[in-house]
Amino acid sequence: CQPLGDRHAPASKSAPSAFLLAAVACGVALTVVLYFVWMKAGGSRMDAPCIRAMSAYLWTFLLIAGVLQVLNLLHSTYGSGDDWRFAFQVLGDQFHFSLVGLQVVGGWIVPFVLLSAFLLFRMKDSLRNALAVISSFLVLVHVFAFLWNLIIGGQLASRTLRGTVSFHQEFFGKEGILVSGIILVCPLVFLFVLTKILPPFEKKAGS
Repeated sequence: CQPLGDRHAPASKSAPSAFLLAAVACGVALTVVLYFVWMKAGGSRMDAPCIRAMSAYLWTFLLIAGVLQVLNLLHSTYGSGDDWRFAFQVLGDQFHFSLVGLQVVGGWIVPFVLLSAFLLFRMKDSLRNALAVISSFLVLVHVFAFLWNLIIGGQLASRTLRGTVSFHQEFFGKEGILVSGIILVCPLVFLFVLTKILPPFEKKAGS
């Protein structure tokens, strides 16, 4: 969990929990997005109490995951050597947009504020649903940016800490965009087939 820091520094105990909470938040957010797509495709209205319950869970897991990520960063910074400055230089130079723009601002602060407004203020169900879906999509962006910065950022640091290595995302190949897209679509296809076998919602009379 410290790909850019001191290899001999003690690992933060909050790192596994941060990964776990981020995965749970991602699962809840993906459930909201899929529920929205399913209802829109079927021409049905989203259930307001269901959306509120999922948004409350998403807000809770997003808050805890964000706090743990900050604690992990502070622990890694405090327990690492001087080479951790190189890590911040790499993140600041090559991952400024994905780290600050996508992961922190767009993927954590904005959805947290939207979900807080969703839970604290009274508003129409249509506006609540829109805030929940937008927040859920941004949480998915946050998790993707978090993993991208952690994994790709760690591979860019050279062993000598004299600079960074080059990274080019391939389209073909076992780790290319095409294979990643196929792996991403496979669970959705399986879920679609499963819903045809075991419908998640009862059909209305006369439909």
